Amino acid sequence: MPTGHGGYRFSHALIQQTVYQGIPPMQRAQIHVAAADALEELHEGNLGEHAGELAYHFSQAKTISGPEKLVRYSLMAGEHSLDAHAHEEALAMFQQGMAAKEGHEMDADSASLLFGLGRAQLATLGRSQIPEALGNLDRAFEYFTASGDVERAVAVAEHPLPNIVALNTGATNLLYSVGCGVGIAVLLGVLRFYKGWSLKPFIYVGVIVLSTFTLYFQFSDDRLQHVLGLAWD
Repeated sequence: MPTGHGGYRFSHALIQQTVYQGIPPMQRAQIHVAAADALEELHEGNLGEHAGELAYHFSQAKTISGPEKLVRYSLMAGEHSLDAHAHEEALAMFQQGMAAKEGHEMDADSASLLFGLGRAQLATLGRSQIPEALGNLDRAFEYFTASGDVERAVAVAEHPLPNIVALNTGATNLLYSVGCGVGIAVLLGVLRFYKGWSLKPFIYVGVIVLSTFTLYFQFSDDRLQHVLGLAWD
């Protein structure tokens, strides 16, 4: 259908999709590159506003255009979305950029994507996933520090973090667990006294259970390795 501006548009999205799928993949990629090049030239002075469109076109043309511009515009679009408080969109853009960097060594773009990804995750993900966001911020900070980029390292360090007390969503369950554990221990102690049970089976069971959990957490989560000794105490 004519648009009135010298162009045409499809009357239905299904028709558009059918025609699009009928175009050979290499030709589709070339069309996306041409569209991206035109957008870059048209909006040269305001690329941030159109970074999402550019990232989309380069994501569809990465087989011939490479990952560089896809990473560049994904990062730009993510930052623009964060500024607009569109955190879900920002998350998708940063994830797209990180996917394009997969298999490459860490560089400034990767660290910037991690910084953006961490901020977007803190704003969108559930509390159980916040450690992942903090891990991304840590990786970005480590890179900026090692590379001597003081300004960006400071920006990561100064980014506001959630209230740690508020994040302790398992505090109530932990309290109940400790209470139940103490109660069971008291009950078993009383029964052992009245029944004359030997203490050795309880010690063996306790050591086996604690050893199993210790080995599991030793190799499953690096963050818990530093508190295992305290847990044994």
